[in-house]
Amino acid sequence: MFTFLMFTGVFGSVPGGVLDGAAGAAAAQREQVPYNAERAERAFKTGQDRYQNGDLSEAVKHFLAALDSWPVHQGAWQWLTAAYQHLDRPEEYQHALFFRER
Repeated sequence: MFTFLMFTGVFGSVPGGVLDGAAGAAAAQREQVPYNAERAERAFKTGQDRYQNGDLSEAVKHFLAALDSWPVHQGAWQWLTAAYQHLDRPEEYQHALFFRER
C-alpha cells in the first residue's frame, strides 16, 4: 500500500517553522492523502470488465474511482478516454485525452 503525506499546516506552527520527531510525524499522519495504487488497480479492472460488457456509464465510474486513488494510472486515463468517446461526451473526452497524453 502506498500512502503519500501532505505537509500543509506543519510549517510555521512551532518556533523555527518545522516540526520534527514525534510531533512532526503526528502532524503528517493527520494530513494523509488517500492515494493507493492497489485500490486503483482493483477499480480499473472492474471498469475494464464493465466496459467490455457494454456498461460504459458504470465503467466510467470505476475508471474515475481508480484515478481518485491513483491519479497517474495511465490505463485508467486510456480507457476513460475511450468510454467518453463512445458515450459521445466530447467535453469529458477532451479532458481525459489531455491527461492521457501526459
